[in-house]
Amino acid sequence: MEQLTLFPSENQTREFRSYTHLPLDVALQSLDIIDVGLDLLSDVVKKRKISPNYRGLCPFHVEKTPSFHLVVKHNCFKCHGCDISGKPLVLPFYLMKHTIRPVRNFIDPIKYLEIKVGFDINNSESRKTLEEALLKQKRINWRSELGCYLI
Repeated sequence: MEQLTLFPSENQTREFRSYTHLPLDVALQSLDIIDVGLDLLSDVVKKRKISPNYRGLCPFHVEKTPSFHLVVKHNCFKCHGCDISGKPLVLPFYLMKHTIRPVRNFIDPIKYLEIKVGFDINNSESRKTLEEALLKQKRINWRSELGCYLI
């Protein structure tokens, strides 16, 4: 794993897992929720003491007690307060569209996928592969979420 500062505002580095060596369809399905969650939400989620899971304040609704979880066993995120959940590929798109609190590590989902898995928005084959991966996860309407990118 390489050391990388993914976000310019972030002054510390951490191990960054890249999936660019894999074919795009395999890379999109191989994304790990802890990896993606920490890339995007490291300022709001923290590791629980006796669990492999992470939890923190939900970026999708106002709360004082953490109810947002990154669940290792099921490779998904889940908020018990607003009931939003999904797989790792969906998280960057949800953050773009539905977040109500500022997320320090916010990055455009397409730019994030370019860095993380080698996605190329200009390649129609890559766009088709991303659409299929999102449809498999059945938690996102790719036409409404990606419409601005796929025109």
